[in-house]
Amino acid sequence: MSDMIDRLSSIANEAGEQTASRLAAPEVTVSLQAQIARGARRRRTATAAIAGSVLAMTVVAFVVVPKLIQEPELTPATHREVVSTNDGLVTYDDGSMQVVTATGSIVDIPAPATNAPVFGVQNWTDACAATDPTALPPGWTAQFPDATKLVTFGRPLLVDSEGYHIVTQGQQVRIAKPYEETGFAFSADVDPAIAPFLVLTMNAYVLGPDGAIQFFSSQLEAQPAIDYSGDHAAGTYTATITTKPDFGVDACANVPSGTSTPTTDALPRYMSVVLFLNDGEGHLTPIAEHNSWVSVIKEDS
Repeated sequence: MSDMIDRLSSIANEAGEQTASRLAAPEVTVSLQAQIARGARRRRTATAAIAGSVLAMTVVAFVVVPKLIQEPELTPATHREVVSTNDGLVTYDDGSMQVVTATGSIVDIPAPATNAPVFGVQNWTDACAATDPTALPPGWTAQFPDATKLVTFGRPLLVDSEGYHIVTQGQQVRIAKPYEETGFAFSADVDPAIAPFLVLTMNAYVLGPDGAIQFFSSQLEAQPAIDYSGDHAAGTYTATITTKPDFGVDACANVPSGTSTPTTDALPRYMSVVLFLNDGEGHLTPIAEHNSWVSVIKEDS
């Protein structure tokens, strides 16, 4: 038994010496060194690839993340303070208004534009010298799109001893003596909810034979007459406002002294009316402008 163990030990020692000698051989040493070098390069390449991937992801993250976490630009919220309320009419501190119509809908009324009409008597000198009434667009000119929900028909009126008479655009109007008892007015159909809050300016221009303005008048209407008609259930409920008559015009500075108002010649008379919402607290906003014209002839002059 001991002989067998000794023999196995001897064989193992010989095998170890042979393996050592083979590993020590130059060609084996070179082969092992090449294998080790290749392994090291593979490890460095893998390490570099991983590092490159991390760097690339870092760069992408640097580019993308700021876009993802950047707060969007916010439009400041418009906050309006109520400064006046009167039935269905609300006025805000920015000059805008809201009105609840007779049918229950809400109409937003923007603040007056910079060049919007103002409630006041027109300057006499400017009106005679600079105004070109022939350039006024006929009919309604709305100050904002939803104004058509508040005003509908508008019409000039002739007023004499027999009352009010509707006249049409371009109509030839003959007036008889006494001339001073004949005037012109204006009426409009409006939403009943706004009728109590409406005020008007009414300017008139009479042109001479040469087309220049010879006579002019300007008046304010703070309390137009209101006539309600129609039926809520049928959807015909409406209100008609009517101004007081304008019974006279004044001669412009360029008209020779003693010149009378329109004679037997048919002279154009233009009327420009602006409707304003008045909340009763000093805030007025124009709604729409109505322009019309007729030809006036004085009979028996």
